[in-house]
Amino acid sequence: CMVQMRDVIEGFASISVRSLRHFVSDLVYVGRITHKRDAMILEALSGRYFSDKLLNEGHTYTEDGVYYPPEGSEIEKYIAYVDNLPTSAPAALFGLPAAADHTRAEQQVDKTMSFLHDMQGFNVARKEGVPWQDPIVMTKKAAALLEMVPGLFNVDEVEKAYPLVRSENRNRVLLQELQLHNVLTRAVKNSLKRLMACMQGQERLDVATDKVAKDVFYGRVPDEWMKHSLPSQKPLMAFLRHLSASNTFFQKWVRAGIPSAFWLPAFFFPQAVAS
Repeated sequence: CMVQMRDVIEGFASISVRSLRHFVSDLVYVGRITHKRDAMILEALSGRYFSDKLLNEGHTYTEDGVYYPPEGSEIEKYIAYVDNLPTSAPAALFGLPAAADHTRAEQQVDKTMSFLHDMQGFNVARKEGVPWQDPIVMTKKAAALLEMVPGLFNVDEVEKAYPLVRSENRNRVLLQELQLHNVLTRAVKNSLKRLMACMQGQERLDVATDKVAKDVFYGRVPDEWMKHSLPSQKPLMAFLRHLSASNTFFQKWVRAGIPSAFWLPAFFFPQAVAS
């Protein structure tokens, strides 16, 4: 990219900042970015670094003044500037709010803890075998967790009592939430039943089920469940208790009618009932 930009700049007596932005976002990366939103992000980011503000004295990319366009044309100055930059760039450098730094830190902690858990299991496995493949232990764990999983909703029957009518939009919210809860509950039940069948030798232990077994052993929510769940940072037991509590909330709604107060954490889309 830099070599191409140099060839373009040297080929013209003068070139505008807008032309440089067009060159980077629409020509250099045009074959690498296929999603429309990614193209919009690239356009926004290029606007931060290809701007007339670069010519202003004292211009910085972040409020703390750490990131700025170095003055001069000597390559040594640029190398020294880059060498002194922090090893971890803040979210503000990419136009993101400070909350993005906290999200990144949480993800790094989760990744590190998962790695430590796996290393612990690896050390145990060298002496005693893979702990999350112990048939007796994992069958008991899966059976205990399966008892915590609530039952499925009969959406067809609920729709008869809460039909889709213009006069009551909350009926649509209820039916939508019940369908989403059924998808999550069914995924949890099926994965635990499949895990038990694998531990008992009734089915072959594939890679996905082995990953579920490892997560269950260490008290983590399996990724297979999170694909169908609302965002959550809860550990495994707290996740299942929350699922059970959500099921109880909607069961009361179905039996007793529209509640006077809504427990927002039970909803996949709380903005639907709040609007």
